[in-house]
Amino acid sequence: MAALICEICGGKLMGQPGGVFECTQCGMEYSMAWIRAKLGAAAEVKAAPEAAGAQMAQMQDPHWGFLSAGRMHTVGLQSDGTVLATGLNIFGENDVEDWYNISAIAAGYTHTVGLRDDGTVVACGLNADGQCRTEDWTDIVAIAAGDHHTIGLRKDGVVLAAGQNGDDQCNVQDWRDITAICAGKFHTIGIRADGSAAAIGYNGEGQCNVQNWSGVTAAAAGLYHTVGLRADGTVVAAGSRKNHVCDVQDWQDIIAVAAGEYNTAGLRRDGTVVACGLNEDGQCDVEGWTDIIAIAVGDRHIVGLRADGSVVSAGEEVYEQRDVEGWQLQTKR
Repeated sequence: MAALICEICGGKLMGQPGGVFECTQCGMEYSMAWIRAKLGAAAEVKAAPEAAGAQMAQMQDPHWGFLSAGRMHTVGLQSDGTVLATGLNIFGENDVEDWYNISAIAAGYTHTVGLRDDGTVVACGLNADGQCRTEDWTDIVAIAAGDHHTIGLRKDGVVLAAGQNGDDQCNVQDWRDITAICAGKFHTIGIRADGSAAAIGYNGEGQCNVQNWSGVTAAAAGLYHTVGLRADGTVVAAGSRKNHVCDVQDWQDIIAVAAGEYNTAGLRRDGTVVACGLNEDGQCDVEGWTDIIAIAVGDRHIVGLRADGSVVSAGEEVYEQRDVEGWQLQTKR
């Protein structure tokens, strides 16, 4: 088997007990699912057989869940497990001041979701469709928030859903072996351990046409489009081509993707960011960003987490959703 290389520092990976591979240089751990996605589903690898469900999602992007953007609000995770929020707060989507022991966050249209260290989930904001009814969820390792629905990935690869289901976006009960999830406006995407993708929900623009994807490790979903990150650093897209939101075919060396209402962003390995799509509010003006380790896209704004814990932003700021100056967020899991 060819040497496996760490996505973060370029060091070599070595198999460890428990079904993980560890970077010999920086110590970053990668799941067996990640290894198989990298080499192909049929690859034989030397490590213990256990591979926890969404561990792959978090290991692919070690800064997953540190920063998130909703329609008009932004939330960030601090190193002490508490959460910061700014922007429009009509429905209490920013009422996170009492949250504690949080390990990841996700912002929806008008609600916010937090994953606790113990695998339980908290939520606040608009709950008219039941999108905040996550109090019974356990063993969760990843979360995602759409417009009016919430998705949770259990460690056994099963997916849970709550909220609006008018387009079947919550009909994920039969999904298995899922390693990463994302939620768009009215659709839901799951990435399987073999690198293929599942999709459910509104498909009027073809945003759920992901059945032929392969080698995918993560995804992001917007209003009418979906993007998938391949293990080789390239990006695939499905859905509406309006505003060039799916013009990602030339992107290279991408380690994370994010999607907004009408735009898409990719984080390069070198810490720079590329973006495409609607830019009438400057939400794609990211050319000068450097040292970025995580990105998040709202409807008309984008935020980036720097390696030093500070946050940069671009785009609409009418509702103070870009009021992130002075934030100091978590940078290591």
